[in-house]
Formats: sequence, structure tokens, C-alpha cells
Amino acid sequence: MRSALQKERAATALGRIAGFFRPSIQFLTRMKLVVTGHEELTAIVFWAALIGILGAFASVIFREGIHMFQWILTGEYGSLERVASSRAGIRRAIVPIVGGLGAGLVLQYGAKFFGTARSVDYMEAVVVGDGVIGARPTLLRSIASLLSIASGGSIGREGSMVQLSALVGSKVGLYNRAPTPRRRLLAACGAAAGIASAYNAPIAGALFVAEIVMGSYAMESFGPLLVSSVTADATIHRMLGYGPVFQIPAFHFGDNWELILYALLGVFLGHLSPPFVALLEWSKTRFASLRIPQYMKLGLGGLIVGLISLRFPEVWGNGYGIVDSIMHDRLAGTLLLAVLLAKVLSTASTVG
Repeated sequence: MRSALQKERAATALGRIAGFFRPSIQFLTRMKLVVTGHEELTAIVFWAALIGILGAFASVIFREGIHMFQWILTGEYGSLERVASSRAGIRRAIVPIVGGLGAGLVLQYGAKFFGTARSVDYMEAVVVGDGVIGARPTLLRSIASLLSIASGGSIGREGSMVQLSALVGSKVGLYNRAPTPRRRLLAACGAAAGIASAYNAPIAGALFVAEIVMGSYAMESFGPLLVSSVTADATIHRMLGYGPVFQIPAFHFGDNWELILYALLGVFLGHLSPPFVALLEWSKTRFASLRIPQYMKLGLGGLIVGLISLRFPEVWGNGYGIVDSIMHDRLAGTLLLAVLLAKVLSTASTVG
């Protein structure tokens, strides 16, 4: 009896001691979680900023590569629309053909020589993949894009810039031996950095990747995206001295009823987008069904662009020059409509 009573008293005493120290133990546990979470957040922000800087440099290298190949193919620098206008007759049509053939040869024989696997798009790597993007297939496709864009292909450079920046984020994740969710986030940070570098739009880059790619505005993911995109924008436009994409003139807003016209314009353009995407898919299907080597398919696309450019040299390039001309009232009326239709056909041929 005495032994059982002593054990009961000892247990009661231990319970009182534990109850006395329980608040302190709980406080220390919370502090450990806070400190650990702070360290993890600090690490994510650091890597996101580093990815922003490296992604900006990757975008610059790709952009300067376009200028180099453009000089090799045309002997001129500057706007592709201006370069096309300065070339007369058949010389204007030949350049897109040569660039298309070169891009096709890179894709067809480069894959065989290097034994590269299928290229993983950054959206696929972030949404359904493990955040890993292969370097060799991405670089191979980027070189092919360089040739196509520099030779007047009616396609933008932004896709490759975003893919290369996402590749940087993926490699940083692999270097850190980060778990799969972290690798996906770092690859997404690279994509946001690429968009910010390409369009001078850091907020839009973070929002696009968060909404369209990741489908979430959670702060644990949106915060690093924003850090990466802002860092990339600061690097490419402040440190490296690149200016804005467009020189926008001063616009004066009139009466409030004009907002109705903007709303109607948004609805109209929204209904035009699906037919344009359907045209691109139709062009891809038609080119894929051709029983000719891949380099000849890309050469055929360059031929179509070259023939269209004989009448409308504005179809060369990503269309920035056309947009700038529209905003400064240098292109309007029926000529603008004709250039629009020519641009749509050229883009469909290049994408196909």
C-alpha cells in the first residue's frame, strides 16, 4: 500500500512539474517553427532573386544571339521590318527560306547527333511534371528559334526567352537537391523572370505564372514569383540598360462614355482569339501531314513568309515595329487591315 501511495504521489508531482513547464515548452516549440519557417522563406527568396538575375542574363544572351544571326543572314542590324523593307525583290524572299531550312536542319539532325529527349515545356514541368527541364532539348530548340526569328520568321522571341529562364530555375532546383514541389516553384520563378525580361512587365509576369501556370495566388508561391520577376526586370532594364519594348505616346482620355468602347473592344478581341488559335492548330496539322523531311517543312514555312513579304515586308519579325507604327499613326486604314491579314497568314505558316 505504501509503495503504491508513493508511486501515486510521485506521478502527481511529475504531472505538476510538467504542467508548470508546459507553457515554456510550447513557447519554445512555436519559436522553433517560426525560426525554421523564417529560414526556409529566406532561402526561397534568395534563390528566387538569384533566378531572376540569371534568367535576365539568359534572356539577354538569346536576344543578342538573334542580333548576331540576323547580321550573318542579312548583313544588317535593327528592326526586322526595316531590314525587310531595305531588301529588294527576291533577296527579301530568300532570307526566310534559308533561316527555315537552317532551323529544320538543327532540329532534325541535332536531335539525332546529341540524342536529346523530348523537349519539356515549362508549363508542363510546373503543372504536371517534377520541375525538371532538359537542357539539351531546350538549347537545341532555342538555336532553331534563333535561326527562324533572325531570318524574319513571323514569330516572337518571348517563348524561347521564357523557356530558357525556366530552365535556369529548374537547374537551380536540381543544384539545391530541392524536393519536387520546390523544384516546380523555382522553375515557375524562372518563367516569371523570363516574362519580365521579355516584356518589361514584372507584375504581369508574376501574375501570369501564378494564375495561368500554377493556378494559385497563395503567398508562399506568389511572393517568390514576384521577387524573381522584379529582380529580372531590374537587372535587364537598370543594370544592363535595356529600354522599354514600346515608346508609347501620350494618350488623352475623353469622356466617361468612351469606356463602353473599350469594353466592346475587349469582347470583340476575345471572340477573335479562338479562331486565330484554331488557325494555328490547323496549320500545325497540315504541315505535320506533309510527307517530307522536317527541314523541308520549316523551309516551306519560310518560303510562304518570304513570298508574303514581297508585298508586305511588315510581316517579318514579332510585330513590335507594326504596333509602334500603329501607336504613332504611321499605319492605318485599309493598309493596316491588309497588313493584319498578311501577318495572320505569315504567323500561321511560321508556327505550323
